[in-house]
Amino acid sequence: MYKNILKLVSGNAFANLLALLAMPFLSRLYSPEVFGVYGTLFSVSAMAAIALSMRMELIILEADVVSLSLRACLLFMLCTLPVVGLLVLFYAVFIAEVPALLGVCLISTSVLICLFQIFSNVHGKDSRFGLISISNVIRAAALVFFQVMLFFIFGSSVESLLVALLGSYLLALVFLIEKSSCFGRRKEPRETLRQVVSYMCRKRDTAIYAGGQSLVNTLSQSLPYFILPLYAGPEFIGLFFFADRAFRTPLTLIGQPIRQVFLSYCHRESDSAIQKKYFYKLTAYCFLFAFFISCFLFVFGEYTFENLFGESYRFGGIIAAWLSVWGVGAFVGFPALALLRARGHSKKIFYIESWFTLLKGIALIVSGIFYAEPLSSIVVFSLISAMMGLYLFNVGRKSLQV
Repeated sequence: MYKNILKLVSGNAFANLLALLAMPFLSRLYSPEVFGVYGTLFSVSAMAAIALSMRMELIILEADVVSLSLRACLLFMLCTLPVVGLLVLFYAVFIAEVPALLGVCLISTSVLICLFQIFSNVHGKDSRFGLISISNVIRAAALVFFQVMLFFIFGSSVESLLVALLGSYLLALVFLIEKSSCFGRRKEPRETLRQVVSYMCRKRDTAIYAGGQSLVNTLSQSLPYFILPLYAGPEFIGLFFFADRAFRTPLTLIGQPIRQVFLSYCHRESDSAIQKKYFYKLTAYCFLFAFFISCFLFVFGEYTFENLFGESYRFGGIIAAWLSVWGVGAFVGFPALALLRARGHSKKIFYIESWFTLLKGIALIVSGIFYAEPLSSIVVFSLISAMMGLYLFNVGRKSLQV
């Protein structure tokens, strides 16, 4: 299992290193205000991507016939696309007040992100984690290239960033599909539409609870983008976005591979004693890594942001430091999420995520009303998020005692 984690981490390490090296350069091309609008639209796109599949791609990891589960995922996405697409277009045009063409770009990006996750799980089922790592590198390199290239074509604009995001996912998806054998020639007959629909209906609990949990989780992480604009300007949102991206780099680098590989491992290894052993080890490693990052940001965050990204991004270091408190809880919760999902507790995860999301939303609104100070809202948001990660760890620990 550790070998597969290292495969994913190595690819993610290179991809995230590339993104980190590009951030000082991009901060001098695009203003905080542009990143603020882009951050909000990107959050909408990420939520839409989850709403399209409702995490049905997770059934691929536990399926005996990959092609059947893959076609069920694609059929589910086609069924949800009209509704999700209209909602995204409505938000883009009437709430975010961006051109309709940009709304179409958002929908297209959501579809590509959804397909990218689906085919990543196809390769994860076959333990081809090296290909997933390569696709992440392709996506990161393409994103930086397009962001720089489109700046010189369209200037410092939200359009440049969104089109770059679209292009990066498109290239990575083409690579994953080209390496997949699911659509190759087979001697055995393909599944009928009736079989695919029947299989999709049998797996509806995944869409209800695992998908609902992921959707709530994404909403939970994106709440500041939707609530902070009520009492903070676009410049602060842009600083929050930049701090959020810098803070999420270690989350993506370490947390996601651990969750993805540990989930696949738990599906194959049902022995509670072995699961317990790896659960505690992975949680300890995650905590130590997150704690180190948090200490570094509290001590050197403001100085680092000023020297790397410029004077206008100095305050982003303070935001990143407080976000790292959330990071400690998130890292501790990653192994617990994988364990609980593998042990059939998706419903419990959904309820936990929902209650904490509601709590964070109320806290953000109340802190805005009484203090009208965006940073205090970030502090409250991070503390509640950290509490959720610790609570998930406790629930995961108790599930091993049953």
